[in-house]
Amino acid sequence: EEGKKSTLGWSGAVGQDRANIKRHMSFLGDVDWQWWATDNFAIGGEGIYRQINNTRVTAGSTKNGKYFGALLNLHYDFSDVWDGTLKYAWAHDVNGITSPGLSGLGTDVGVTNVFGGGPQSLTGADQMFHEITVAGNYMITDGAKLKLEGGYTLINPTGPANKQHVFGAGGAFAYEF
Repeated sequence: EEGKKSTLGWSGAVGQDRANIKRHMSFLGDVDWQWWATDNFAIGGEGIYRQINNTRVTAGSTKNGKYFGALLNLHYDFSDVWDGTLKYAWAHDVNGITSPGLSGLGTDVGVTNVFGGGPQSLTGADQMFHEITVAGNYMITDGAKLKLEGGYTLINPTGPANKQHVFGAGGAFAYEF
């Protein structure tokens, strides 16, 4: 059926994070997939790894910014007009900005980061995220869809920082023409 094909994808990138520095390349890799187990039920997922290589030496350390992430989607078409998705996402910023050698305000020796700082991390701290989201869509008419989503995120920092619990909701109206 059109729009319900199983997919598998790989992507990657490599390059410089600093102007005029020909070493210390940063890179990422990503894999994503979706499998339609039945005409109404799909399982999908994604995994990513990103490393931002550091060229600085701060306090004798040259740690790189690293993070991992993963996503799992369970999608079900209840009818021709209703569908829903249960999502779980996880991310881990391994070093964060708190690690020696990862200063968000620093510069390389004689070279300023294009964005005005040192190596960038995903979140700015060594921490993990766990997120659960429930989403539903209602097809109002051909080409018009109402989308609603609600979620919960647990932010779990490494060290003495407190865990954070974040709740959210969102909605959208989409129209194809």
